[in-house]
Amino acid sequence: MVALGWVTWFVLVMVATLAVMAIVSLLAGRADERVLSQFRTTEATEASEGRFLNLIENLSLSSGVPEPTLLVINSQAMNGFAVATKDRAALVVTSSLLSELELVELEGVLAALIVRIKSGDAAAATEAALIGQRFIDSSLGAIAKSSASKRILALVDAAERELVLDQAAVSLTRYPPGLSRALRKISKAPADVPNASKGTSHLWLVPTHPGDSIVPFVELETRIDALGV
Repeated sequence: MVALGWVTWFVLVMVATLAVMAIVSLLAGRADERVLSQFRTTEATEASEGRFLNLIENLSLSSGVPEPTLLVINSQAMNGFAVATKDRAALVVTSSLLSELELVELEGVLAALIVRIKSGDAAAATEAALIGQRFIDSSLGAIAKSSASKRILALVDAAERELVLDQAAVSLTRYPPGLSRALRKISKAPADVPNASKGTSHLWLVPTHPGDSIVPFVELETRIDALGV
């Protein structure tokens, strides 16, 4: 009887895991669209976001990353994130991030987002967000977070990924104080981003729901200290 119960439980877990993986595989090609659909964004234009466009053009050339779609969220928070699939990517930043940061600070932040695309982190994080949105509050949440794919497992286990990506961003700009100063300003700004959910918290440069993020994160002060400036 005990053995039968164990086998039944194992089968149920496997079926649930396969169901999650099937859904992710089916929807992964449009995962970026599904994540972006929850936010009210506008496309950046030369007239109003010229610095944004020019910096991304330069960073894309330097990093070898094709220029992503550039979007803006109207918010007093200072934050941003990258989403990606196999053949496209998008950068989303808040209006306050663009207006409150100096040029070198904004370059540091945008470099941090570009390297997320280059490293594959953005694509894996986008898939994880797709899972998080659908399952984080359900009985399948634990299965979804631990079993979806090897790429997401690698992302979830990378508790210090922000430190690695921050260093990659500094290598791209060759100016550590830019990102460090930006993170200090971000730490003092309002944290609430409209429509940001628990399932997408890990996408952001600074997690919007750190206590509920589906991916481990490093405290902002630790990231600033690690930059050494």
